[in-house]
Amino acid sequence: MTADTRKFAACEALARANWREADVFMPDCRSRWRGVRGTGRWLDVWAAATLAPAAPVFILAFVLGGAALPYAPGLVARTRGVVTVRSRYQEGVPRWVPRRLGWFGAALLVGRAVADLGASPFWPPGFRLGCPHWSLVETEPTRLAVRLRLAPMGDDELGLVTGGYSELAINHDAVYESAPLMRAALDRLSVGEERETWETRERGRR
Repeated sequence: MTADTRKFAACEALARANWREADVFMPDCRSRWRGVRGTGRWLDVWAAATLAPAAPVFILAFVLGGAALPYAPGLVARTRGVVTVRSRYQEGVPRWVPRRLGWFGAALLVGRAVADLGASPFWPPGFRLGCPHWSLVETEPTRLAVRLRLAPMGDDELGLVTGGYSELAINHDAVYESAPLMRAALDRLSVGEERETWETRERGRR
């Protein structure tokens, strides 16, 4: 919910520049009055109306988009790979605000989705993606996190106890325009006969 239109446009341009063989979309799912579940339903409707029916789908999801995936079953069913961007500091904000203001107060101040993010685990217990998944984890505090004196969240708090992840020395203020993050994400999502897939790399490590 912290991104603005300019950051969304910059992120989309960065993805297009680094992944020329793909059709890149950056749907703006932000809404003060739409919760995490509603965001998932919105993404399902958007995907059905926008994406070619037979096209393979690969997702780079920032915090809110990633949290909404369990509630977008149609989109998830056709997805071949997911990279989620998580944050050791910024994800503490949705937990801090409801503790001070309650869920209703948090929803009024920062929106329903942010209030939802602080009220439950990132993904519901038992939810599993049916495709390869990787997380890129921001490790630097934003100015807001410093002001609120938030401590970094651990793997268990972030729900990183299963699956793989990489840490990046970046904070949420800069993530939408980060070339290193985009390269790391596309390395995990890259497709094409001339490029090895995520599954091939993982098998080679075992």
